[in-house]
Amino acid sequence: MKLEIPYQVANNGDEAFDLVKEKIDPSFLSQFKLKIKIEFDKEKGFIEGTGKGFKASFIFQEDRCVVEISLSFLLKPLSSKISKGLEDGLRNLL
Repeated sequence: MKLEIPYQVANNGDEAFDLVKEKIDPSFLSQFKLKIKIEFDKEKGFIEGTGKGFKASFIFQEDRCVVEISLSFLLKPLSSKISKGLEDGLRNLL
C-alpha cells in the first residue's frame, strides 16, 4: 500500500521529517501496544518503522511524503483502517 501526502504546513522535506520525528515518541508509540522499532535517517530523508507483521516507510521528498506500508496476511483486513488513520494524521501534521 502506498500513500502520497502533499505538504500543507511544512515547506520542504527537512521540515516534514522534523515534524514527524517529533511526533513519533515513546508515548505516541505506546498506544499501539506493539513493539515497534523506529529508524531515523535525516540525511537520506526517511523514517522506517517495523514490528511484528508490518513495515512502514516514510520517504520525505521536496513537496510530499510518500508512505509505503507492508502488512502480513493477518493484518491485511485492517489495511483500510490503518491507511485512513495514517493519511488523516499526516495530512493534519504536514
